[in-house]
Amino acid sequence: MFVVLPANLSGEFNYGSYTKTTFHNTITEEQNHSYDQAVAKKYADCIQLECQVSKYRVLCCYSNIRRPISEKKKNIIKLWMETLKIDPKLASLYQQEIQVKEGTRVHWIPIQEQLFPFINQELVKNDTIELFIILIGKVESEFVFIATEFSKPVSPAKNSIQVTASTR
Repeated sequence: MFVVLPANLSGEFNYGSYTKTTFHNTITEEQNHSYDQAVAKKYADCIQLECQVSKYRVLCCYSNIRRPISEKKKNIIKLWMETLKIDPKLASLYQQEIQVKEGTRVHWIPIQEQLFPFINQELVKNDTIELFIILIGKVESEFVFIATEFSKPVSPAKNSIQVTASTR
Protein backbone atom coordinates (compact mmCIF):
# COMPACT_ATOMS: atom_id res chain seq x y z
CA MET A 1 0.00 0.00 0.00
CA PHE A 2 1.08 3.64 0.12
CA VAL A 3 1.81 3.92 3.81
CA VAL A 4 4.25 6.74 4.53
CA LEU A 5 4.27 6.43 8.26
CA PRO A 6 5.89 3.48 10.02
CA ALA A 7 3.30 3.45 12.81
CA ASN A 8 0.97 1.33 10.72
CA LEU A 9 2.87 -1.90 10.23
CA SER A 10 -0.06 -3.81 8.78
CA GLY A 11 0.09 -1.77 5.58
CA GLU A 12 -3.66 -1.04 5.63
CA PHE A 13 -4.70 2.56 5.31
CA ASN A 14 -6.30 3.82 8.53
CA TYR A 15 -9.07 6.15 7.34
CA GLY A 16 -10.31 6.67 10.89
CA SER A 17 -7.03 8.29 11.96
CA TYR A 18 -7.74 11.32 9.76
CA THR A 19 -9.81 14.15 11.24
CA LYS A 20 -12.59 15.43 9.00
CA THR A 21 -12.19 19.18 8.54
CA THR A 22 -11.58 21.81 5.86
CA PHE A 23 -8.44 23.46 4.53
CA HIS A 24 -9.81 26.76 5.79
CA ASN A 25 -10.27 25.52 9.37
CA THR A 26 -6.88 23.81 9.44
CA ILE A 27 -5.03 26.84 8.12
CA THR A 28 -6.89 29.22 10.44
CA GLU A 29 -6.03 27.05 13.45
CA GLU A 30 -2.39 26.72 12.41
CA GLN A 31 -1.99 30.45 11.79
CA ASN A 32 -2.59 30.96 15.50
CA HIS A 33 0.57 28.91 16.15
CA SER A 34 2.77 30.15 13.29
CA TYR A 35 5.23 32.92 12.69
CA ASP A 36 3.73 36.17 11.54
CA GLN A 37 3.63 36.48 7.73
CA ALA A 38 5.71 39.67 7.89
CA VAL A 39 8.42 37.73 9.74
CA ALA A 40 8.22 34.90 7.19
CA LYS A 41 8.68 37.35 4.30
CA LYS A 42 11.69 38.88 6.02
CA TYR A 43 13.42 35.49 5.88
CA ALA A 44 13.06 34.13 2.33
CA ASP A 45 14.13 30.63 3.38
CA CYS A 46 12.06 30.52 6.56
CA ILE A 47 10.38 27.16 7.18
CA GLN A 48 8.38 25.73 10.02
CA LEU A 49 8.13 22.00 10.60
CA GLU A 50 5.37 20.13 12.34
CA CYS A 51 7.01 17.79 14.84
CA GLN A 52 3.92 15.65 14.99
CA VAL A 53 1.72 13.91 12.46
CA SER A 54 -1.40 16.04 11.93
CA LYS A 55 -3.72 14.07 9.64
CA TYR A 56 -6.84 15.49 8.03
CA ARG A 57 -9.47 14.53 5.49
CA VAL A 58 -10.92 17.35 3.41
CA LEU A 59 -13.50 17.59 0.67
CA CYS A 60 -12.31 19.60 -2.29
CA CYS A 61 -12.73 20.01 -6.04
CA TYR A 62 -10.19 18.26 -8.26
CA SER A 63 -8.96 20.52 -11.07
CA ASN A 64 -6.96 18.07 -13.22
CA ILE A 65 -3.98 20.49 -13.13
CA ARG A 66 -0.54 19.26 -12.01
CA ARG A 67 2.92 20.70 -11.73
CA PRO A 68 6.32 19.57 -10.45
CA ILE A 69 6.92 20.21 -6.75
CA SER A 70 9.24 23.14 -6.04
CA GLU A 71 12.66 22.48 -4.52
CA LYS A 72 11.55 24.27 -1.34
CA LYS A 73 8.63 21.86 -0.92
CA LYS A 74 10.79 18.85 -1.75
CA ASN A 75 13.27 19.96 0.91
CA ILE A 76 10.64 20.50 3.60
CA ILE A 77 9.11 17.08 2.88
CA LYS A 78 12.50 15.42 3.23
CA LEU A 79 13.39 17.42 6.36
CA TRP A 80 10.02 16.59 7.95
CA MET A 81 10.55 12.88 7.32
CA GLU A 82 14.09 13.02 8.72
CA THR A 83 12.85 14.89 11.81
CA LEU A 84 10.20 12.25 12.53
CA LYS A 85 12.63 9.41 11.73
CA ILE A 86 10.68 8.36 8.65
CA ASP A 87 12.91 7.04 5.89
CA PRO A 88 13.73 10.25 3.94
CA LYS A 89 13.93 8.18 0.75
CA LEU A 90 10.13 8.11 0.91
CA ALA A 91 10.22 11.82 0.08
CA SER A 92 10.99 10.76 -3.50
CA LEU A 93 7.38 9.51 -3.70
CA TYR A 94 6.40 13.17 -3.98
CA GLN A 95 7.39 14.64 -7.36
CA GLN A 96 4.19 16.38 -8.47
CA GLU A 97 1.40 18.31 -6.87
CA ILE A 98 -2.20 18.65 -7.85
CA GLN A 99 -4.33 21.75 -7.75
CA VAL A 100 -7.52 21.47 -5.73
CA LYS A 101 -10.09 24.06 -4.74
CA GLU A 102 -12.08 24.58 -1.60
CA GLY A 103 -14.64 27.24 -2.41
CA THR A 104 -12.69 29.97 -4.19
CA ARG A 105 -9.33 29.11 -2.59
CA VAL A 106 -6.76 27.17 -4.57
CA HIS A 107 -4.36 24.73 -2.88
CA TRP A 108 -1.39 22.88 -4.36
CA ILE A 109 -0.95 19.49 -2.70
CA PRO A 110 2.01 17.15 -3.27
CA ILE A 111 0.67 13.67 -3.89
CA GLN A 112 2.34 10.26 -3.94
CA GLU A 113 3.38 9.23 -7.44
CA GLN A 114 1.79 5.77 -7.23
CA LEU A 115 -1.64 7.39 -6.83
CA PHE A 116 -1.55 9.06 -10.25
CA PRO A 117 -2.64 6.01 -12.28
CA PHE A 118 -5.73 5.76 -10.05
CA ILE A 119 -6.36 9.50 -10.25
CA ASN A 120 -6.15 9.28 -14.06
CA GLN A 121 -8.58 6.36 -14.07
CA GLU A 122 -11.09 7.52 -11.46
CA LEU A 123 -11.23 11.33 -11.60
CA VAL A 124 -12.23 13.98 -14.08
CA LYS A 125 -12.01 17.74 -13.80
CA ASN A 126 -14.36 19.24 -11.18
CA ASP A 127 -14.96 15.97 -9.35
CA THR A 128 -15.49 16.33 -5.63
CA ILE A 129 -12.88 14.27 -3.83
CA GLU A 130 -11.96 13.50 -0.28
CA LEU A 131 -8.25 14.06 0.12
CA PHE A 132 -6.34 12.46 2.99
CA ILE A 133 -3.57 14.89 3.89
CA ILE A 134 -0.86 15.44 6.46
CA LEU A 135 0.26 18.92 7.50
CA ILE A 136 4.04 18.90 7.47
CA GLY A 137 4.85 22.56 7.94
CA LYS A 138 5.09 25.94 6.33
CA VAL A 139 7.42 27.47 3.75
CA GLU A 140 7.39 31.24 4.02
CA SER A 141 3.64 31.97 4.19
CA GLU A 142 2.43 28.76 2.49
CA PHE A 143 1.26 25.78 4.51
CA VAL A 144 2.53 22.51 3.07
CA PHE A 145 0.38 19.39 3.11
CA ILE A 146 1.10 16.02 1.53
CA ALA A 147 -1.61 13.70 0.26
CA THR A 148 -1.43 10.03 1.18
CA GLU A 149 -4.74 8.88 -0.31
CA PHE A 150 -7.86 10.13 -2.03
CA SER A 151 -11.38 8.90 -2.56
CA LYS A 152 -14.26 9.91 -4.72
CA PRO A 153 -17.39 9.98 -2.57
CA VAL A 154 -20.04 7.59 -3.83
CA SER A 155 -23.73 7.34 -3.11
CA PRO A 156 -24.66 5.21 -0.06
CA ALA A 157 -26.08 2.55 -2.37
CA LYS A 158 -22.61 1.90 -3.83
CA ASN A 159 -19.46 0.44 -2.28
CA SER A 160 -17.86 2.21 0.67
CA ILE A 161 -14.85 4.47 0.23
CA GLN A 162 -12.62 1.94 1.99
CA VAL A 163 -13.54 -0.83 -0.44
CA THR A 164 -12.83 1.40 -3.46
CA ALA A 165 -9.50 2.70 -2.17
CA SER A 166 -8.31 -0.64 -0.78
CA THR A 167 -7.99 -1.98 -4.30
CA ARG A 168 -5.14 0.46 -4.90
